[in-house]
Amino acid sequence: MSHKNSTMKTSIKLILALFATIVLISLSSVIMARIYAEKAKKQKLLPVIVKTKSQTTLEKRVDYFNEVLINVYGKISYIQSDTEKIVIKTAKRSTLFNIQYEVRDSMMIITRMDTVSVPVPVEIILYSDSINSVQVKTPASFTLNNLRVSMLKCRIKAGLLQGVVKAGELDLTGTDSASYSISGTAEKLRMNGMRYSEFNMNGCEAGDAIIVGNTNSRFEVRVRDTIYFDLSNDCKLDYAGAPAFINLNINQEERFGKIDQFQRQ
Repeated sequence: MSHKNSTMKTSIKLILALFATIVLISLSSVIMARIYAEKAKKQKLLPVIVKTKSQTTLEKRVDYFNEVLINVYGKISYIQSDTEKIVIKTAKRSTLFNIQYEVRDSMMIITRMDTVSVPVPVEIILYSDSINSVQVKTPASFTLNNLRVSMLKCRIKAGLLQGVVKAGELDLTGTDSASYSISGTAEKLRMNGMRYSEFNMNGCEAGDAIIVGNTNSRFEVRVRDTIYFDLSNDCKLDYAGAPAFINLNINQEERFGKIDQFQRQ
């Protein structure tokens, strides 16, 4: 009888030990899975740097952004994508450490930290689902690649913004010899040119356009319906299409006289 009880106790202990082992293995699997998931997540966010003989390229996944603020000299382009990332290309690896970038409140902010008189050329490519605001505060070149968006607002200082855009509303401001060269379509187009800015928008077909300018700013537009304007005497407007004209500043009527001062293309 005692032998039978001893055998039963041994069996129970073995069953409990087996059960504990199974539980431990299961917990270990869960813990390892979480560790690998966190590791993969961190690796996903780490930058990937590839160096060749003539170029160093950094690629990094970033948080979601729909606005861009550029404060660097160089060539920047934007591509619509379902993945948010930044790619930086330069001839010298050390230049990468002088490019600071971060996403803050859905805005991608890019700043160049070095202050050398002749900076090493940099090319930056941005990817995100969409953008609705671009600000360029340096003489950089910004290219939009076939952007489709309901509303886009751009503010350029001394730089160039070019590309192909299809927008419901397109709002462009240029200062200090800024330049725009955009093709595509915009149902509503607004241009505000200050201090020798140029707007080459002949390749962009607009429904209505509001044009405000001063200090030798230049505008080329293609408008279907109506042009609303407020321009100083030294500005120039070339237009295509057969739009109606509405002066936003009645005091300019005497200065302009006939609308023939504008040149139809």
